[in-house]
Amino acid sequence: MSPGKSSKMRAIKKKAELCNLRDLTDFVANFAANSKMSDESVSDIQLAVEELLVNIIDYAFPNAEKGNIEIICSSMKKSLIIKIFDNGIPFNVNNAPNGDTGLSLDKREKGGMGIHIVRNLVDKIEYSGENGRNTLTLTKGLGQ
Repeated sequence: MSPGKSSKMRAIKKKAELCNLRDLTDFVANFAANSKMSDESVSDIQLAVEELLVNIIDYAFPNAEKGNIEIICSSMKKSLIIKIFDNGIPFNVNNAPNGDTGLSLDKREKGGMGIHIVRNLVDKIEYSGENGRNTLTLTKGLGQ
């Protein structure tokens, strides 16, 4: 296999419901662990994915309409790539401000801390949306 090509890939698709959160995050954690990622990095990526999935489940599907979430994990020579797809309301995480960590908890505006945490747990996060489908791509180095 040539450098940069995916050496392995797995996918899971579930309804965007909180009852599926554990299945989805465990899927990612197991894939990361099987990709020889350190225990600390597995925990980091699992937490990042959980935060993003909770946001998708809670905010992307109003009026009790529940769509689907699909996750595709792939490992490259030096990194793990996680793509999260949903068909809910678009939300570009790259345009979201970080929570203000300089203020005490009681003085902070609501929101923003989850995205701040995700940004600090992964090496790269990208968003794209087209044809009614949102894609979040997370990248984390395997050697970390």
